[in-house]
Amino acid sequence: MTNRSHLITGIVVSAVVFAASALALFAMEAAPKPAAAKVQEKVERLESEREIQGVPCMTRVSYDAEGRLRSCVLARDMTFGNGLTLAQGAQVGFDADLLPNRVFLPANTEFDGHMCIGTGTHDAMTNFHPNGRLRFCNLARIETIGGVPCQQSSFWIWVTQGGSGTYFHDNGALQSCLLADDVTVAGRVFKQKGHIKLDRDGAPID
Repeated sequence: MTNRSHLITGIVVSAVVFAASALALFAMEAAPKPAAAKVQEKVERLESEREIQGVPCMTRVSYDAEGRLRSCVLARDMTFGNGLTLAQGAQVGFDADLLPNRVFLPANTEFDGHMCIGTGTHDAMTNFHPNGRLRFCNLARIETIGGVPCQQSSFWIWVTQGGSGTYFHDNGALQSCLLADDVTVAGRVFKQKGHIKLDRDGAPID
């Protein structure tokens, strides 16, 4: 193989690795950090719908080491104890109180007035606070949130602009996003393609 061929091969491999890494970020950027020790998990494949610990599940279920439901695919629409409603086909991860905290949506879905990307696969994650409010979303379109223009999310934007997920405080206020346009907040100018961070009252955080 010539030096030129080696160079081309190296470039292609590097591009593939970079793209794979970016895709993982697109899906998992908001995921809870892993514990220091690996959590034991039992996985069960379901041949038919079954209600498990009050949740209608299908296809695939996982439990923690103590037998509590950890994740499942919803067999039908369900409203949880915190008022959050998720659709059939959502792949839901639960906290210790059996409330959804990380979800892969079956289709684009609106929460708190924000349209979040859902593909039915593990491409784009959505996260929720324990009170049922939206915590993290890959926006399906550009949105102006509290006067701040937030960029929609896509694989390409994640790759080229350093992440395009949008975060919210548990009171529904914007916490951070990638800017789709220049904006002035509290007398400070923030530029397009930069990230802005705000406190619960909408004041910028350095």
